Amino acid sequence: MKKKISIILLLIITCTLTAGCKKGSKKNEDINLYYNSEAVKTFNFAKEIIEQFEKEFEIKVNINPVNSEKDIEKNISEEKENSVLLLDDYTYIKFANKNYLRDLGYLYKSKDTREKFSYITNIYGIYNDKYYGIGLMPYSLELVYNEEALKKLGIEVNENDMKQVFKKLNEKNIKIPTYIKSEYSKEELLSTLVANDTVIYDMYKMNKVSEIDDKIYALDNGQEIFGRLNDLYKDNVLKEDMFLEEGEGAIKNFNEGKSPVVFITTLSSSDIKSNDEIKVVNKMPIGDNYINSPVGVDFIVCSSIGNKKSDEVDKFLRYLLKEEPFNKLSEKNCISGNKKGDSNLKEVQGQMANSIHAASGINILYIDMISKEKGKKIDKEVKNVLSGKYDGKEWKRIIEK
Repeated sequence: MKKKISIILLLIITCTLTAGCKKGSKKNEDINLYYNSEAVKTFNFAKEIIEQFEKEFEIKVNINPVNSEKDIEKNISEEKENSVLLLDDYTYIKFANKNYLRDLGYLYKSKDTREKFSYITNIYGIYNDKYYGIGLMPYSLELVYNEEALKKLGIEVNENDMKQVFKKLNEKNIKIPTYIKSEYSKEELLSTLVANDTVIYDMYKMNKVSEIDDKIYALDNGQEIFGRLNDLYKDNVLKEDMFLEEGEGAIKNFNEGKSPVVFITTLSSSDIKSNDEIKVVNKMPIGDNYINSPVGVDFIVCSSIGNKKSDEVDKFLRYLLKEEPFNKLSEKNCISGNKKGDSNLKEVQGQMANSIHAASGINILYIDMISKEKGKKIDKEVKNVLSGKYDGKEWKRIIEK
């Protein structure tokens, strides 16, 4: 009898230990995620997706914020594991050229998958005909206004035309509170407003240049960007001193009715308190052409190459193909680039999302393929032009080595 009891106890202990080990092994599954905190501005929303994923799959995501692309490069070159990377477009192209990224065509190439996201976010995930990832958190420049407040100031907005609204505000000497949530400056993004129709054919040539630092030299018509900005300056449409840099306080003041307008990117869409009076303009006509706003993405989700944890990383990448995480983001008025999630957005956030989902391949940001060093030069030259200091040599100074 005692022998039977001993055997039963031994079996119970063995089963318990085995179950515990199995349970523990699942809890011990983890993956690494790296992102540049200087470039990614909406990690708070990415973190919400990560937390939902961890809860559903019991896979721990080790979040590793770094301060530069070099730090990411150092980490993934030292590891033998696949890792999730959230990359800005410039770093993404650089890493693809260095063969750091996995081709994820088996996940993201199918028509059904691509149709879940906006056209522009799909484009950002493709390089040299390979699907290295998916762009998320798309954004564009937006002039948000309170329709009733502007009417009281004698300004009526009849169409989606930044040029006309900027000019009317300038004529009445109304300054524009500004908060630009982006890795780029206001000046760099303003240059993109006139760049799409100006240098689009040059951008096709840029794509054919393999070395990313040399892509800028394919922009043969770069000076035209500054010629267009100078025309807008002379027409009293765009001036450097018309904008008030107020940080996040610009949105707070707008929400409280202290200012009738605010100039932002859609990465701040969740902070705008919406109602029927809040509207947006985001198109800058070039000649007789009304062109959709240039659209960037806050980050591209990719995977580094490794020989371990590919299954765990793939689970995370496949999770991004579900509707649920993006539906939850839409509840917070976040524009994610996922069609189903963004279709839930109403009022001004819905207007912003509709413009982004209407964007095409010509609406990508030309500055995404330009180094930070050259970007700083663009910023400086735009400031000068919008301060009345145009001399026709802006692009020459930018591309000087």
